[in-house]
Amino acid sequence: MTNPLNRDHFLASYTPDPITRSRIPGEHLWTLTKGEQRISSELRTTPDVGVEAQLFRNADLYKGRWFSDRAGALEHTRLCRLGLEADGWARLESS
Repeated sequence: MTNPLNRDHFLASYTPDPITRSRIPGEHLWTLTKGEQRISSELRTTPDVGVEAQLFRNADLYKGRWFSDRAGALEHTRLCRLGLEADGWARLESS
């Protein structure tokens, strides 16, 4: 029988609720499609913090990464787009 006071048992069985982030609109850069899926990229600037490059999958935040400047964020999103295009994703005409 498992000791209910056993810390390891408690930690192993603990699953926190997923953290959800509210979408704060940013500067849209591009949108790619593959079948019914969409991935889009936006930049979000926060004064005194930096620039966050955000990737959205079907309108839900998929990944975000902070940079100290806009140039670093733009380069990161460019490399993400090139990798996705190499994997068969196609750019939407309007983006």
